Amino acid sequence: MLLVAATLLLVSPAVHSRQSRIAVLPMEDLSRGGNGLNYGVTQLVRDNLASRDLAVLGRDEVLAFMVKNRVRWLGHLGSRYIRRLHDDLGVDYALLGSVNQRRDTKPYVLGLTLQLIRTEDARLVWAHSVELCDADEIGLLGLAGSQDLQEMERLVVGKALQGLAADLRQYGGPLDIQEGVESVFLGPEIVRPGEEVSCRITLSLSASQLYNTTVSVFVDERIVEARYSSVDNSFQAVWNAAPADGHYPVQVAISRPGQLDKEVLVGGYQVDGLAPSLALQVKGQELNGVVVLRKKIDMIPLLKNPEPISRWRMSVRDEEGLVVMGDDGRAGLPGRFSWWGQAKSGALVPDGFYTIELEVWDRVGNKGAARQTIQVIRQEPEMQVALNEQDDKVVVHLNYAGQIPLDYWRLEIRDKEGGLISESSGTEAPEGLELALAAMPSGKISYHLYAQDMLGNRLLRQVDAMVPLAGEASDEGGDFLAEAVAEERSKVMARQVWTEDF
Repeated sequence: MLLVAATLLLVSPAVHSRQSRIAVLPMEDLSRGGNGLNYGVTQLVRDNLASRDLAVLGRDEVLAFMVKNRVRWLGHLGSRYIRRLHDDLGVDYALLGSVNQRRDTKPYVLGLTLQLIRTEDARLVWAHSVELCDADEIGLLGLAGSQDLQEMERLVVGKALQGLAADLRQYGGPLDIQEGVESVFLGPEIVRPGEEVSCRITLSLSASQLYNTTVSVFVDERIVEARYSSVDNSFQAVWNAAPADGHYPVQVAISRPGQLDKEVLVGGYQVDGLAPSLALQVKGQELNGVVVLRKKIDMIPLLKNPEPISRWRMSVRDEEGLVVMGDDGRAGLPGRFSWWGQAKSGALVPDGFYTIELEVWDRVGNKGAARQTIQVIRQEPEMQVALNEQDDKVVVHLNYAGQIPLDYWRLEIRDKEGGLISESSGTEAPEGLELALAAMPSGKISYHLYAQDMLGNRLLRQVDAMVPLAGEASDEGGDFLAEAVAEERSKVMARQVWTEDF
């Protein structure tokens, strides 16, 4: 008895014991605009299927597949990608769905549509739709408060999947491929409105079988007759894409004498006539509502409706519209750009206003652009120092004439030996500051001035001057600028330094 039982077990076909593998694609949320994603419902669907002991493809594997194949749309998937799920990942079924909801006002409404696609032949084998209003369930469930929507999502997912067979293998059945069809090519997969789309069907039939065989393509409520080519036994249909954006399924009908006509869904194509919606966020120090360069400016591109980008171009233009710096690339759009205020030659650009422009092109050539104006200011802080003699004392006048707020300033007055006589500092711009210095035995003093504005522009100045104090004669008499007194013995060192911190 044991031997017989073991023998029966060994001869049982292994395929019947294999667990069906299913991939749950991200659920499209129609209420969130074009290509909106509902992650919560997607996860609930995954959890529900996993609780049935189905082999659910991991979320990361699904996302990696979409990235690898540049799948950026939700709610539908072309037949070529469905077959790739089968060939590349060993997936038996793909579950696609769309959500439509109203959650801004009561009563809350939530709808879910699911489609199960057999990956081996991209055939739709099961579909179901459910709609639920919280007013319908409140008497039974007592729904109330902030958790209403989460509970509704759980209920809708449960009801939508009730009709799905526990064993997906019952959806196996014969493959929906027309006898004699060797291959079908449909492309391009994405086009602009009115551009040309073609479908080529290659048949593996003899000349006698091809006699009176006709092939037609059904798309966008149109019937396009395919023309036969004896070179490769193929039929090709060509048509112009629909004028409106959207996804358009394509069916092929093959008519042969003595056989029933049969329609086969071969995939679909996408019409995209909308330019990428782009914004450019500029990060940096603002002055009078304009971002001003301080060491560098960071620019972050934002695609409002994320989609694959075929190429991009970034340029910085001066006030005359000339490009002083630029860069471009293909494929993915960088997450951040940085400009250090340099021209192509590496030299620092002059002060002024500049326009930063980012242009992007999607897969079919639709162009989007965004621009921002920034300003470059590198002049040193405009601080004025003057000395004059009043009542046997020297008075230092300090004034800031610049328009850019200061971060820090410091003024030191020293005697001929370098000893510190007076020191003053602050974080706000001095306006008419006066410092009275006591008379000194020697008239030689010097001042050291340090300042930095909010943009990082820095001023370092040292001035040595002979100042007529008590007991000394002065040809100048009265008020005078320190830089103008005893010019032959004065030394002015002023330099501008570009720095981020003082």
